[in-house]
Amino acid sequence: MIFFDKIQNERSNFSDEFIQLSSFVPSKVKLSSLSFNKDGQISLKGWAEKRNDFLSFKENLEKSNFYKKI
Repeated sequence: MIFFDKIQNERSNFSDEFIQLSSFVPSKVKLSSLSFNKDGQISLKGWAEKRNDFLSFKENLEKSNFYKKI
């Protein structure tokens, strides 16, 4: 229950993370799954129309000060 309490208490920050993440996704990249764990790790699944679309998404994430170990 502590994990869910922490998420609720940090809700606004968590929402900001998703808003920021969505701004990094190029139009030809589609995310089909997003999961996270109690350590703050986020896992994404999806597909890109072309390899360059994926690399653009990866580069956008790397430029962010928010995401690490991409």
